[in-house]
Amino acid sequence: MQNFGVALKELFQSVGTSLTEKFAGAAPAEWLNVKLPETKTLRADFVCRLTNGLLFHIEFQSHNDLELIWRMLDYLAAFGRGMALFQNK
Repeated sequence: MQNFGVALKELFQSVGTSLTEKFAGAAPAEWLNVKLPETKTLRADFVCRLTNGLLFHIEFQSHNDLELIWRMLDYLAAFGRGMALFQNK
């Protein structure tokens, strides 16, 4: 499956600007070759499922952490994957 993804990436970049404009609505300014960091283990400070079925999550901080918003997004994605929060019913 990974080879298929690589082939699609190369095909999409070779077709270039016109296809990107059709999908994205604007021409690409530059092609980015992004390799994302490996997944790390997240440890949430406080999480519980409420009686209404929702999750309640709190992260405690001892100082103002400017990266907290990104960590919270990581938690949301991890909860969604690990607990199947976003299922079609």
